[in-house]
Formats: sequence, C-alpha cells, structure tokens
Amino acid sequence: MDCAYVLGRRLDGEGKAVRVWWKFAALAGVMLVHGALAQERPMELTPAGKANLQDTIAQDGRPLFGRPGPSQPMTFPLATCMFPGGLCGAVYRDGTVAVFPRYDWVGTFSDHRAAVRIGGLYGFIDEDGREIVRPEYRIVDDYRFGFAQVDVDGKSGLIDLDGKMVIEPKYGFIRAIGPDRFAVSEDRRLGGMPGGEDFSNRRIGFGGLSDAIFEPMLTDVIDIQGRLIESRKLPIPWFDKDDPSLR
Repeated sequence: MDCAYVLGRRLDGEGKAVRVWWKFAALAGVMLVHGALAQERPMELTPAGKANLQDTIAQDGRPLFGRPGPSQPMTFPLATCMFPGGLCGAVYRDGTVAVFPRYDWVGTFSDHRAAVRIGGLYGFIDEDGREIVRPEYRIVDDYRFGFAQVDVDGKSGLIDLDGKMVIEPKYGFIRAIGPDRFAVSEDRRLGGMPGGEDFSNRRIGFGGLSDAIFEPMLTDVIDIQGRLIESRKLPIPWFDKDDPSLR
C-alpha cells in the first residue's frame, strides 16, 4: 500500500479526533457556564410562598385583632422559609430574593441586621444578604442601639454591627438600653425551650404555649468600657408606704 496514502489516512483520523475533542471541550465549557449562572440565579418562592406573601401584604396596615388603628407596618426584607426544600431566606415586597435561601431559620431585621441559623449555630446578615457574622454562637439576641447580645460558653457579651466583640462575655445577661448604656445582671434565666434557648424572656411550655414571662434582674448599668454608671442593687423604694403590696 502506498505510504503516502497510509500517512494521509492517519493524519486525517487524528484531525477528526482533535476536532471531536475540541467540540467536547466547548460543550463542557458551555455546560459549566450555564451551571454557574443557574447557581447565581436567585431561587424563587414556592407557589404557596408567593400566595402567602401576597396575603401578608394585603393584611399590612389593617387593624390587629379588632383593635382600633392599623397594625405596625411590615418591614422588608421579609424573612420566610417558603422556598423549595423548606430553606429560609428573605424577600422584598415584590417577591424578589434579598437573602439567598440557604439557612434553616432567619429572624426579623433590626438595625439592618437579622439573625440566621445553620447547623444549630447563629450568625447575622445585612439587608443585602451579606454574612456579617458567620454562624458561630449558640444563642443570640436581636440588635438594639447597634449592639447584640451573644452567648459564649454560658456567659453573655455584646457585639457591634460589624460583629466585633465590644463587651467581653462575662455577664449572666446584658442588653443595650441606649447607644452608650447597657443593663447587666449576674442572673441568667433563658427563655425558649430546652435545646433551643433564647433571650426572649418567654419560656415555651407544653404544646408550644408560653408558661412564664419574666424579665432578668438587671441590677447594674455600665458604659462601653464596663464602668459602673448606676447600681440597681439597692432596695426598691415603696410607692405606698401604708400598703407594701403596692410599689
């Protein structure tokens, strides 16, 4: 057989193989790009979630439980767990996704921050869905005056809006009562339920009902440096000295 003919057949076969390989590589590249775009595309609410959102918006501002005057207006982004798979995120009023649904719980926004939970631990996100504080705390409180109470090994401290620990966790309970004033206590009585404790001051009992409502004994007021401003350890003065039951 002519050597030139054999060589030509061989080169032609290699050329076809190269062309097939490039077509495969191009197809794989297109699939990867489409896959990446699909992951970046915000997930939509389920049909039931969309209906629930519309119903919620329709109720916004209406009188609550027959009381006169409108209820407190709703704030957005609105936390919801009505995404496919029961995942939790947040949406704007028009239903577009503000916080991508990848958590198992999302709280209400306060001071432009919302608590999120994943794997049993809590962190915080901003209204654009950015994770400001990675989930690392067992218990957290809502932000007040720019600070949030967090639990570290059974003690409470305060973090700021950037997640920085500004008052070390050494109290039983601590809560901002102003931008530069913080009520603290050695007393520590958590709310919630066993295994799901929180700082809500409400103990969840049998059947999911609250069986006790209480406030921790906030005994002192400190500043951001931890210096004592006011002590509440003194006896509470009587309101009516003739009737000690009235204070």
